[in-house]
Amino acid sequence: MDIAQENRASTNDEDYGPHPKLSVEARRELIRQSLPGLASEITMLMRDAELNFPIFLCLPRSGSALVTLASPLDPPASEWTEATKVLFEVISRILGGIKLCGRDLNHERVRCNYGCW
Repeated sequence: MDIAQENRASTNDEDYGPHPKLSVEARRELIRQSLPGLASEITMLMRDAELNFPIFLCLPRSGSALVTLASPLDPPASEWTEATKVLFEVISRILGGIKLCGRDLNHERVRCNYGCW
């Protein structure tokens, strides 16, 4: 799923938490610095939600996506959606509560669930 920096429809900067003016690169750096704890928390939350498949996170070096995620497995769409909600929640908190959204990417080429946010 593609995490947009914020919901551009809103005009209230307070909706974006304490870091409303950070660039995409700065937000990626906050996520990068949080990766060890982020991975542990996501693993625990996914286990609690009985989502038993691996997810890999990648922080792109360019473009507007903050994070790209993928799974080598092909979980049901409902489980994939639930897993992305877990990721949105954790990453949003790291970034001060900004609103995140995402989009699925064409996964036929890579033969796995794949997306960027």
